[in-house]
Amino acid sequence: MVRNHTNAVRRHTDVAEHHTNTDGYHRNLVGHDTNEDRHHTNVVKHHTNVVRHHTNAGRHQANVVGRHTSLVKHHKNMVRRHTDVLGHHTNVTRHHINAVRYHTNAVGHKNNLVGPHKCGETTPICLDITPMGKGVKPIWPDIKPMRLNITPMWLDIRPMRSDITPIWLHITPIWLNITLMWLDATPMQLDITLMWFVIIPMWLEMTQMPLDITPMRLDITPTWLDITIICFNITLMWLDITPI
Repeated sequence: MVRNHTNAVRRHTDVAEHHTNTDGYHRNLVGHDTNEDRHHTNVVKHHTNVVRHHTNAGRHQANVVGRHTSLVKHHKNMVRRHTDVLGHHTNVTRHHINAVRYHTNAVGHKNNLVGPHKCGETTPICLDITPMGKGVKPIWPDIKPMRLNITPMWLDIRPMRSDITPIWLHITPIWLNITLMWLDATPMQLDITLMWFVIIPMWLEMTQMPLDITPMRLDITPTWLDITIICFNITLMWLDITPI
């Protein structure tokens, strides 16, 4: 009976040690599962960071496009202003040509009125000149203000030239900004390219993760077999102790 009791105690001790080992093994499996969860969390965080990086790259590209659009609008406005200045210059030139023609016509008209009178054709011409005498005098009052109109025309042309000069000053930084815009866009393209190198290994890690979980499930399966054996051994132990 003593030997039987001793054997039962030893067997109980072995079962308890086996149970302790099983608990330790189970804790290792739980720790392994925790590590897998942490790894999955890190992969998700990494994926989130990649998506944020992609979003930031998209925003940067949108800002570059907006800046380019603003520069194009600014360039169009400068071209329109240049066109307006050229149109103003054309109008001033036409005004000058018309003034010269008006002056030439006035001088010719005066010569036509005075010329035949000098030639001695007095009788018929005087009949024509007499009613036109009132019309001869207003010619010079018309020519005088015409000259006054020609004078400010040159004043208009001078500032017009000064207006054309800033146009080139505006166009030059536009080209500089466009050049810088391409330089800004270049690293963005490099970032997007590198982003794919980051995403590819991330997908590989996520693909391997189920492979890591599979052996973990295989490790858990023998645990249940060990627990079943433990319960069976405990049952036998009670059967051994009962007759004692």
